[in-house]
Amino acid sequence: MKAFIFFIGALFIFNSPIFSQQKMKTKTNETKVKMKGDILQADKEQAAELVQLSKTWMDAMMQHDSSKLESLMAAEYNLKKGDGTVVMERAGWLNNLFHNLKIDRFDQSGISALVFGNVGIVTSLYTWSGSMHNNQFDSKGYITDVWLKRNNRWQVVSRTSAPFPGSNTLEGK
Repeated sequence: MKAFIFFIGALFIFNSPIFSQQKMKTKTNETKVKMKGDILQADKEQAAELVQLSKTWMDAMMQHDSSKLESLMAAEYNLKKGDGTVVMERAGWLNNLFHNLKIDRFDQSGISALVFGNVGIVTSLYTWSGSMHNNQFDSKGYITDVWLKRNNRWQVVSRTSAPFPGSNTLEGK
């Protein structure tokens, strides 16, 4: 009960005009982030860069360009299901791509990026088909990638994807 009262009190204090974020401006080393009302407006140049990097990453995947993939994917990269369960870490992802996965088609559309300091969020839709261990798949769904900027260089640290209902997916293959 005390914890609940403390939580409600903290909410009241942090939502008071004293802590209003509407007048606050934040500036980081990498990106300018400005407050406009209650909505953060991220640096459009950084967002455009992430959209391009997302396309470069998927092109490298299709071309099996290991050096480009290794430079774009952080060491701690992991692939997650829509529920947040980690499916695979970077080494397993690369191994599957190079040894077990045959991609016939990969299309990414509706790519959108937001940048907040050194963190970028890229969302998109995908359509892809191919085979994994000779099991065919044809899937459509959504992707959310988290990028991190370190040493003035963006790398993807996490991808969460989920198929739309009715997709023939890789799950269980």
